[in-house]
Order: sequence, then C-alpha cells, then structure tokens
Amino acid sequence: MAISFAKQKSEDGASTSATSIPEGSQQPLMREREKDLSSSQVYKVNRLWWSLCIGAFVLILLLVPITQIVNNFSIYFSKTGYQLPSYYCKDVCSIYLVETIPIRHDMDYISEHSIYDAWLSLLEAAEKTIDICSFSWSLQGADQNYALSFEDNDLFQALRKFDSNRKGKVNIFVDNFTWQDVTIREISPLENYHVQLMHLPKVKESHTTAWVADRMHFYLGTASVDWRFFRQDKEMGVLLKNCPCLAEELVSIFHAATVQPSTTDIRPELAKLHRIDFDNKYEMDSFFTISGPMKDFIGGISTEDAIVKAIANAKKFIYISVITYYPFKKQLPDVLYLRKIHETLCGAIERRNISIKLLTSWTESTDEEEQFLNSFQRYAQEITGKKFKLKRISFPKWHTKKGSIDHSMFLVTDNTAFIGISDWRADYFFDTPGIGLVLQEVGNKAEQTIRTQLIKLFQRDWNSQYAFAIQL
Repeated sequence: MAISFAKQKSEDGASTSATSIPEGSQQPLMREREKDLSSSQVYKVNRLWWSLCIGAFVLILLLVPITQIVNNFSIYFSKTGYQLPSYYCKDVCSIYLVETIPIRHDMDYISEHSIYDAWLSLLEAAEKTIDICSFSWSLQGADQNYALSFEDNDLFQALRKFDSNRKGKVNIFVDNFTWQDVTIREISPLENYHVQLMHLPKVKESHTTAWVADRMHFYLGTASVDWRFFRQDKEMGVLLKNCPCLAEELVSIFHAATVQPSTTDIRPELAKLHRIDFDNKYEMDSFFTISGPMKDFIGGISTEDAIVKAIANAKKFIYISVITYYPFKKQLPDVLYLRKIHETLCGAIERRNISIKLLTSWTESTDEEEQFLNSFQRYAQEITGKKFKLKRISFPKWHTKKGSIDHSMFLVTDNTAFIGISDWRADYFFDTPGIGLVLQEVGNKAEQTIRTQLIKLFQRDWNSQYAFAIQL
C-alpha cells in the first residue's frame, strides 16, 4: 500500500506537487531523519563545548590584568589626583599622632604617646634593624651647659645596648653637616652601627627625620635625635606600626640618597600610592613626598605639588600650621618663589567660600617676612572677611634667648592630612631636602581618624594662651 500525496491547492491558490512513498520505505526514512537530527545535536553540543573552552581560556588570560585593575582601584578613584603605581597594603596598620611640648608650658596632649615613647617603642619592637635619619644628633649635651633630660640619656643607652641585647644593626643616615656631630662620632665605632653618608648634591644639611624598625614600624616628624628638641621646642610627628608597605619605601628613599649620582639607574621606583586599612576602622590613600634637591636626585612626588593638590581638593576648610609662611627668597641672580602653593592658596581665598586658618610660629622672623605676612593677612581679609584668620604662636623665653619654637608643620582639610618636615619658605622647598606624608581619606565615615586628631591638635594650638591674632 502506498501513501499518496495528491496535488492540492493551497489557501492562496498555489498548487503543490503530489509525492508517493512506498509503505516499506517509511521506517528507514524516519530512522534517517533521526540520525540526521542526532548529528546536528552533536554538532551543536561540540560547538558549545568549544565555545566554553575558548571562553574559559580568554577569562584566564584576562584574570591577571583584571586583578591588577582591582589592585589599582585607588588610582582611578583617589582624590589625590596622582597617577601613581597603586597598591592595597595587605597588613592592617596602626597610626598614632605623637608630639613633644616644651617643659613648663601648659598644654594638654592630644595624643596618648609622646615622641620619646614612640622612639623607645621602636627600639623595643626592633629585632633586626633600626634605620635612623636625623637633622641633628646630640644626646649627650656636650655642646650645652644645660641639665640633661632623662629621656635623652635613656635613648642613648638604649641605642648603645641594641646590638648587645638583640644583635641588631643600626643604620644611621647622615649628611656632611650631621657627620660632625658629637654623638655620631661616639656611636659610629660600635660594632653593629653603620653610618651611611647621603650624597645630596649642593646641600649643606637635610631636615629629614625618621626612625624605622625592621622595615615594619616607623616614625616621621620634626624632632631630631637631640636633647634640645625634647626640652626646648614643640615637635610633632606620626608613628605607624605593622605597616611594612610604607616602612620599606621610606628606607628605600634613605638608601637611594646614599647612591652616587652616576648610578642613578639602579634606584628603585619610589613614588607609590598605598591604600591602607588603619585598625580595621578606616582606609586612607597614603604616599610620601620629597622636597628640595632630594626630589631632583632620587625622584618621587614633589612636596609642593602635594600641598597644592590638598589645598585644591579642600571643600570646607584649610588649616595650616607652619613655622613661617614666606614663599619668596632673594637668591642672586634669581628670586625663589613657591608659585604653585601661593597662587593656589590665593585662588582658594578669592574664588572659594571655605574657611582658612593659618598658624605660624614667628620667633625667628625677619622684618621683611613680617611685613609680607601682615600684607597677606590684610589682602585675604578684605576678600573673605572672617573666612580667613591668621594667628601666631609664641612661648615665653624662660630658658633661651629666642624662646621655644613650634616646629609643627602640617596641613589638614576636610578630606586630607599632610604631615611634613619642610617649613613653608622658598629656601626649604628648593634648597633643603625633606620628606612628607600625605593621608587622603577615601569616603569612610569613621569618627576618629588621624585627620580628625590633627584637627583637634590644630584647634588646641589655635585656642591656646600662646596663640594671638595680629591687629592690623
């Protein structure tokens, strides 16, 4: 029996051809169709399999750059504005504000730790190395007829015993000026002390001061290893613990300064931005800045540029604490000028409705510098009114002819903290090497940060009995 398909007319009137298929051929035809369908499915499955394999291979190839992009996340979202190599610090760091207040002066400590406590803690924590770079060295007081403080004697003895107790090594980085100091000559012959001379061209002295323990903990601030800095002046710095990402870079800066200029090609990359978790409470983008001839010699981010960006990024307020603010210096045949800082600060005064407070320690000012600051205050207040305020801080002259100096040098805004060593004078930025630390908040809502501590310190000094406004 045959199955016949007669010629039929479709609904639209077109005709279709009739086809006849023998009855016995029906099952082989269906099996053939099933076979063809099975081959098509296998092909699709194979094609899907190969697509998945290729996709997985491409994903593996992209995994490394994707990881780098994630690790460099802070480069694209940081408010610092620097295109620096950026890294997440793997360790949870701790940061403390440390300071020293001159004896016989009534001021409350903002920090729980003094600079003396910070240095002793670094000596206690170190097991292998202590790296120290200091503007001056004098722990024995041989150059002064003054009763020695117990802090300086304790530090000197702790340094001398460091190698015998832990068999550690102390690296002391000095310039030609510091090398002549009494204490350096006393401790340098000891077994595990290594004095390294920094080759900084056209530099008489470096104002850089830092201690690093085991490339993991460090202090950076204004106080030198000198008994007078504990007894006569007001000093400030920061202590960071369990923070090798920054500590190792700080030591690298010291070592880079000891390399002869002819071998600059072996110097490591120094400018890095680190996103750091502080005590599992808040994160900050952090990096070092370099000023003076050290910047041209070993590279890095300019301190002047860092200050400019901090001022430009401020939204609500700018608080500045420095010894002097004098952006000019006559140095024949040219005049040195901190153009970027001064013009950015003037721009904030003229075009932005934010509060600006400038606190200076005017103990060593010249008549020319004083005239400039008075005229700058008059100009700023004519434009902003009460938005700009200027005060000077001065301590009684009970033990020295000049009186105590406030060496605190920092800037703090509503989103950035900058802790420096260089005074805001043109000669410091051009002639004197120094290192600063930028700490940029990244959107956290923590109530207590190093930035808020700096605000409290500034407000304490600003409202103290030793700070006074200049009446025009």
